[in-house]
Amino acid sequence: MPGEKGAARSALTVALMTLVGEIAAYLGDLAFASHYGATAISDAYLAAGGLLSLPLMLLAAGAGATFIPHYLKRQGRQADEFASNLLGIYGGLALVGCLLTMALARPLAWLLHPGFDRARLDMAVAAARVMLPALPLLALSLLLGQILEAHGRFLAAQAAALPRSLLLAVACVFFARPFGLWAVAFSVLAAGVVQAVMLWLLARSTFRFRPYLNLRADYLGQMARQALPALISMGAGQVNMAVSHALASGLAAGQLTSMSLSMQLVMLLNTLLTLPLTTVMFPRMSRMAAAGDRQGALKGCSACVRYILAFLIPAVCVGCACPGEIVQLAYGWGAFGRDSVALTASLFALHLPGALGMGLRMLFTSAFHALSDTRTPLYAGLGGAAVNLGLCLTLVPTLGVRGLALASTLSSLLCALFLGFALARTQQGGVHSFSGPLKRLALPGLLCLLAALGLRRLLPSGAPALPALLLCALPAWSLYCLALIPGSRAAPFP
Repeated sequence: MPGEKGAARSALTVALMTLVGEIAAYLGDLAFASHYGATAISDAYLAAGGLLSLPLMLLAAGAGATFIPHYLKRQGRQADEFASNLLGIYGGLALVGCLLTMALARPLAWLLHPGFDRARLDMAVAAARVMLPALPLLALSLLLGQILEAHGRFLAAQAAALPRSLLLAVACVFFARPFGLWAVAFSVLAAGVVQAVMLWLLARSTFRFRPYLNLRADYLGQMARQALPALISMGAGQVNMAVSHALASGLAAGQLTSMSLSMQLVMLLNTLLTLPLTTVMFPRMSRMAAAGDRQGALKGCSACVRYILAFLIPAVCVGCACPGEIVQLAYGWGAFGRDSVALTASLFALHLPGALGMGLRMLFTSAFHALSDTRTPLYAGLGGAAVNLGLCLTLVPTLGVRGLALASTLSSLLCALFLGFALARTQQGGVHSFSGPLKRLALPGLLCLLAALGLRRLLPSGAPALPALLLCALPAWSLYCLALIPGSRAAPFP
């Protein structure tokens, strides 16, 4: 498609910057896991972070669904006034959300984590009240980052996410012993300040802030109507997380931490492979849709599906074959002992196939938002939440925390399947335009999985993690690539 090479170059730039960000994020997670392990303290920190992320994610859903398409329709002074007005409104909403969440921190913490004992609940509430003042700053950072992305400054927008991970690592390494959980809580607040200041300075060369607040602007009603389904859809996603955390909080101390760390490894795949393409393609698809070229936007989405699946499938196959080695290398240091590694590895293997669903859902949702359709992702989110809840209640009594991981994976895959089918029906070529790449990649993916599993069984159980992982991954990926030689029936690209 025209512009596909340019999109690929932009996505590569974003991917490289994202890689730097993920290295920083990993260092923060590693420092946290090695100092606190999978314990009651780490559970409390994750619960406190959930109280901060709940209102932030809802604000992000509203901005992500509506801001860029409306901003790109305006030029010059109109665009500056529009952005300035939205910054004021979002800052006010975030401040109200911050005050309400702080006032209701204890009942919310108990509602989301009913299995916590009094000590864990007290720690979670105290840490949350330190973190929550960062909410207005993080909300403004969301819009400032989208302004930069709308102008193609993806690198600058991604760079601002680095302070949080780096400050977390510094807090764990230098201040964890004397200050305990307070150290990491204050690092979140400090990161919100640094990120907001960085984005403000970067955005000043892109737009001119004007002290402007108009709550009666005509576009606000239209944006609210478009954002409402996205908010409900994101709320459904938050319900999934709340259900998982609530059920995990009643299990043994540390299992919530193991579940969260395994999911973070899975999300790393999508952050490196799916997020760059989605970040680059969303403004492009929005411009095409605004110009009336809906089919061009859909073709761009189908091209991204080919790239995402081609890279995600072998990573998922190797990860499912060698989960213990990956978790050992990622977190098996310091206080994160052998039992924690074994549990996290089993959860990682169950979470990992859901990376396909998460990545495709991220892309498909962006495509619908670019087409100003926020209702279809809403239906998918509500359906996914219902399926996840039913599976959790069914699987947890017999599988425990592993049932939560399996429920998350199955609901994610079903949600992506629904969105892909709905999007394909609106494109020329129909369902085949999206299902074709999956069919072509099925055989190479199966060969990769069988090769990785076979090689892992040949290796002794006590083999060092890194050599074992390389000995399994490299031959399996080579076999996968050989099956994708252009001209073969399995080739994913035309």
